[in-house]
Amino acid sequence: SSGGPSTAAATGKRTKPRLSAKIRLLGSSGGGAGDTVRFARRLRDESGLDLLAVHCRRREDKHDGPPDYGAGGEIVRALKEDAVGDGEGEGKARGMPVAINGDVKSLRDARMV
Repeated sequence: SSGGPSTAAATGKRTKPRLSAKIRLLGSSGGGAGDTVRFARRLRDESGLDLLAVHCRRREDKHDGPPDYGAGGEIVRALKEDAVGDGEGEGKARGMPVAINGDVKSLRDARMV
């Protein structure tokens, strides 16, 4: 099978486990995504996070009310803009894939998000 441990061993490339997390938006409603962006960057830089999923509601929202896709978009853009160079060298920022979700119930919803 392609990409499995035997492939990595055969090519001599060292692979590391992937680390992902799912979080909610931080801060108060209408407060933007700054707190969440800072927290996501800390997760990436201090723990080696490879992928982040963001539920576009805050804790106090529970599952009620509309998701804040605007804040989700801010997070995606901020972490994408962090991509500099190849991300391999010490001190270099690296971009990180971010999946946003919340109230996605159809293909149309997914395309909008």
